[in-house]
Formats: sequence, structure tokens, C-alpha cells
Amino acid sequence: IVSIVRFVAHASQWLVVFLALILALYTLNPEMASDLALRFLWYLPHLIVATVILILGALLSRFLARSVLIASVNAQLASARLLSGLTRVAVVLVAVAIAFEHLGIGRTTVLVAFAILFGGAVLAAALALGLGGQELVRHWLAEASQTRPAPGKETQTVIHHW
Repeated sequence: IVSIVRFVAHASQWLVVFLALILALYTLNPEMASDLALRFLWYLPHLIVATVILILGALLSRFLARSVLIASVNAQLASARLLSGLTRVAVVLVAVAIAFEHLGIGRTTVLVAFAILFGGAVLAAALALGLGGQELVRHWLAEASQTRPAPGKETQTVIHHW
């Protein structure tokens, strides 16, 4: 755990280094130094917001992971810790993707990577549901084919399956 005094000391150290760098650049080229300082000051709020997003993502991931763990244990699932860990990782990945998007770092790369991961998760869920529900669909199709009238015979009977 980092104390407030240590945090202020490190922040002050980096501020002094940054100011010394700007002064050194001013001696070389004043226009470039002022442009660099202006760009940094315009980018600083984005850095602060991205840091807040990462901190909130970490806190939310801990909360959701704990909630999933409790719900899984109460449901007596064998893989409760695995589900909890996957929840934590997923929430942190989303928070990192949002922070990178806010910073403007690799917008296309982050978007494509997130789409691939999300698409893979949806495909895995669809396969699991499809393979797990094979017997149910087979049973439903067998019942539906038995209640169908023979071709050429038309009946007015309506059958509802519940």
C-alpha cells in the first residue's frame, strides 16, 4: 500500500523532471518546447480520466468476482473459483479497453481485439448450448413428426404442445 506522502513525493519528483525537461528543450527550440508543454497539458485530463476508469474497473471487478463466487457456491457449482476469476478478468479487460479508447491509443486495434474476444465468447456459448441441447431438440423433432398428418390428408384438428 502506497502512503499519501510517498505518492506526493513521487509526483513531485516527476514534476521536477518534467519541468527540467521543458527548460532544457526551451534552450534548444522555444517553439517546440511550448508546443510540447501545451500538448501535455491538453492530454493530462485524459490521463486522469483513464486512471479513474482503471481504478473503478478494478473495484468493480473485485465486487463482481466476489458476487459470482458467492452465487456459484450457493448454487453448489464445482467451478465457482474459475467463474469468479473469469469474471474478474473480463471486467478488467473491458476497463482497460475503455481506458485505451479514451486515451486514443490503438483505437482500431482495441476495437477489433474486443470484437474478436466477444465474438469468441458468444460462439463458445452457442456451441455449448447447441451441443448440450441436442437431445432436447431430437425429442422435440420426434414428437413433431409423429403428430403431423400423412400427405394428402387434411384435417381441421389443431394441436398445441406445452
